[in-house]
Amino acid sequence: MEYSPLENDQAKSPKPFLNKEEIILLNPGQLADYFAELTREGRLETYLDEALENPELVAQFSYWEKWLAQEERKLLDNIIAQKREIYRETQEDDDELPLGLEKRFTPEQLKLIFENLHAIQLTFGCSKGCPFCAFDAVPGAREHISYKQLERIFQNYGQSLKKNTSILYWASEPSDYLDEDKTYLDVYQLAELYAGYQPHTRSRETDKKEWVEALLGKLPKERVAISFYGINNSGKKRLFRDAEIDLVGENRSHQRGFGVSNREEKTEGEHGITQGTYPIITPRGLYNIVSLPNSERYPQGQVVVPIIDLNGAEIEIGDPIEKVLGHYLAEINDQSFSFSEDMAQKGRNERRLMATDGKKRFVVVFGRDGIIRNFREFDPNKLQDALTELSETDGTAQFSYFSQIPTARILTDIMNEMAGKKNFYSHDMDTDTRTWEIDNYGPSGTNGITIEVWPKEKAILIAPISKIGEIRKRAREIIDAEEKT
Repeated sequence: MEYSPLENDQAKSPKPFLNKEEIILLNPGQLADYFAELTREGRLETYLDEALENPELVAQFSYWEKWLAQEERKLLDNIIAQKREIYRETQEDDDELPLGLEKRFTPEQLKLIFENLHAIQLTFGCSKGCPFCAFDAVPGAREHISYKQLERIFQNYGQSLKKNTSILYWASEPSDYLDEDKTYLDVYQLAELYAGYQPHTRSRETDKKEWVEALLGKLPKERVAISFYGINNSGKKRLFRDAEIDLVGENRSHQRGFGVSNREEKTEGEHGITQGTYPIITPRGLYNIVSLPNSERYPQGQVVVPIIDLNGAEIEIGDPIEKVLGHYLAEINDQSFSFSEDMAQKGRNERRLMATDGKKRFVVVFGRDGIIRNFREFDPNKLQDALTELSETDGTAQFSYFSQIPTARILTDIMNEMAGKKNFYSHDMDTDTRTWEIDNYGPSGTNGITIEVWPKEKAILIAPISKIGEIRKRAREIIDAEEKT
C-alpha cells in the first residue's frame, strides 16, 4: 500500500482516517508524513484520541516516535498517559503482565511468546539520546515496566526466557530503570533467581559511580559490554579495559544513515545492528523484529511489526511480510551465522523465517524488499523439515541438504564467512567429512562452533562444539531412516 500526502491535500473533503492494517504497512517516513498532514488539517488530536484505544497502534506510533515533529511527539505521549491513567483508575488491580498480555493471549500463546522473546526493554526512551541511534530511541526515559509485573514474568515464564537468555534492554539504557527503589540490578536478580541465567548487559552510562561499580564488580565481566561510540576518554577506556570488559564501538562514531538519519543520508543494502529474528516487548508494545538490508522502507535494517494477535492469517505470495508478522509469532533465530539453500543460491537476496500461531508453523521466504516469494507449512515428519527442526535446537546450530549447491560453493562461502575469525583451524575427520572448529564464537563471544560438510550425504552441519555429538547422532538417525524408506 502506498500513501501519498499529495492526494489528501488535493481532496475536497478529508478522507477517512487510515485503519490499523493500513497504518502498519506504512514505512516510518510515510507515517511521519501522515501525522504532518493530520496536523495541517487540525485533525491529529481527534485521530489519536480514537486510534490510541488500540494497543497495536500505541506500539506502532511509539516505536517510530522519533520520526515525528516535536509537538506531535508531545501530543502522542500526553494522550497515551491520559488513557493509561483512566485505565488505572477504573481497574481494581494491576495487570498481571505488561500491556495486559494475559487478556490478549492464551496461556499457551504466552508460553510460546516468552520462549521466543529476545528482549524485555525495561524503559521507553533513553537518557543518552544518541542522535544517530540505529534503534531510534527517543531522548529521555519516560515510562517503564513495573517491577511487580517483571517479577510475575520471571516467576511464571523464567524457564521459557532461559531458552534464549533474554536481555533486559533494546532501544534503552539499562541504568535508567527505576521503579520506586528497584533498579536494573534488582530485575537482573529476578533472571538469576527464577530463570537461572545472567542476562547480557550493554550500557553507555560511564559517569554514575554506583552504576560503574556494579558493571565492574557485581556483574560477570563476560556478560557486560560498554557502548563507546563517540566517547573519547582515555581514563574511562583504561578503567574498563583493565576490568576486561568489552568496549563496543571504540574509536568509532555511530554510523549515519540508519534510523531517522536515513531521511537525510540515504544508505541502502547494509544490515542494521541486528541480524536475525527477534520478538521483543517494551513498555509500549509487543513486536516481531526481522532483519533485512536497510532501505527507505526499512531504514533501521529491520522489519518492525506490532503483534496484533496469534490467530493466524492467510499467507499469500506477493504480500508484504508485515501481514504475516502481525498475526504470527516469528520464532527467534540468531542468524548472525546462518546458511540456507535459498541464501546460497540467491546470493543472500532472500530471507526466511518460521512463523507460528501456536497450532501451525510456516516457512516463509521473502525478498529484501519485504515481499513474500514463497511459503509452505512446516512438516516435521518430512526429512528437510526434520533437519530444519534439528537446526533450531540451538541458536547457532544449522543442518540442511545442499543437493542443488556445488560443494565448492559451500566451502567457499564457509571460508568467506570465517575469514578473520580467531582460533580457526581445520582437519580431516575421515576421507569424506571435513570439519572446522572455531573457538570464542557466538552471540556472547564465548561459544565454540563446529562446521561439518558431508559430501556423500550432500549435507552440512553447523553446531556448537558442546552440542556436536548429540546433533550429529540425531542427523545420522534421520538420514538412515530416510534411506531405509
